Amino acid sequence: MGQNGREREGPGSVNPVDIITVDSVSMQVPPGWEASRQNGEALVLAPATGGFRPNLTLRTRPFEGTAGRAATQEAAGVLAALESPQVLSWNLWPYSGAEGRWIEYTYETPEAVLHVQQWFHLRDGLLTTCTATCRTSQLPAYDQAFSVMAGSIQAQDGTRDG
Repeated sequence: MGQNGREREGPGSVNPVDIITVDSVSMQVPPGWEASRQNGEALVLAPATGGFRPNLTLRTRPFEGTAGRAATQEAAGVLAALESPQVLSWNLWPYSGAEGRWIEYTYETPEAVLHVQQWFHLRDGLLTTCTATCRTSQLPAYDQAFSVMAGSIQAQDGTRDG
């Protein structure tokens, strides 16, 4: 939200009108963003403006453990796999009564420095991971949209679709 509780305008503004579902988890998608599902994962792409296209992925998987353990495993993989990652924050993310974590990091590619935010929550043995990626220079324009999408994640009643 911008000042005075109003939504910011611009490429990352959010007025959710569409919903995408993976397994038994749904998330709102802002107008103008493209959403698709493939192999049990959702991909949401910001409107094309040239250059790196900010994106968000939503995936679920069964997980025995805690959201903290899942976030730790993810961070360990990031530190091992990426060139010069910098962990910026590691926070509790109390999400709708489910245990959660929120981590942020940056890493360098030959083309740019990318900023990644990951939200993890665990409910009834199902781990949901939401990963938002943009160039660090794009973060001011897209941070609000990423936060709103991650905050809109909801577990759906019923069986998982596959």
